Amino acid sequence: MKEYLPEIKRLRKQRWTYREIGEKLGFSKQRVHQIYKKYMGSSPWHNKKSSYQEIISLLGGICKVCGTLENLEIHHKDRTDNRIESLSLFCRKHHREEESRLYRIGIRDRNILNGSRGYYKSCSGCREEMWVVPSQESKNKFCSKVCLEQNRVRYTSEELREHKRIYTKSRYQNDPEFRRKQLESAVKYHQKVMADPDKREHFNGLAREAYYRRKQPVDNLLA
Repeated sequence: MKEYLPEIKRLRKQRWTYREIGEKLGFSKQRVHQIYKKYMGSSPWHNKKSSYQEIISLLGGICKVCGTLENLEIHHKDRTDNRIESLSLFCRKHHREEESRLYRIGIRDRNILNGSRGYYKSCSGCREEMWVVPSQESKNKFCSKVCLEQNRVRYTSEELREHKRIYTKSRYQNDPEFRRKQLESAVKYHQKVMADPDKREHFNGLAREAYYRRKQPVDNLLA
């Protein structure tokens, strides 16, 4: 059975489950697990005399980051490798931070905090595969800052104003809270203008111009 170990290790690195590997090789998932664990080398976990506390003592007995002696947890650099060289010791807080960091960069495929799973998708610029987590799905469209700068859309000032006008109009029609704030702001501005004679005259002139601009096309049609 040892001849199947390289293939099993290769598939495990590609995140295949024991059931999927067993279906491919014609074994049960329990048999695949036995082959994989038996030939992975010596491990303190396989020695029944080695307790959890003894392994913590072998790893130094303190958190690798903050040096605390409380709430210690064993961290696996590679979840498929139980050798002492592949283990580290963290407190509960820094263990979660390390697992979250490995999840964000794609080394872990599952977040231990909420169980969410990341996935690979194509970069919007160079079309290469990149790792994405669900919480950053809408933000991560490019694989790097260089790719982002190369594919950034450059708008002129007129185009930006038009985009802002369309966005404001759409939000004004669909968001009651935004509409209420806009109306309050307009009322405050109108009260401020009406209190100043010079500004009031200027405001009335702009209103007359806007009125005649809207009226002119109608007059032309009626003529």
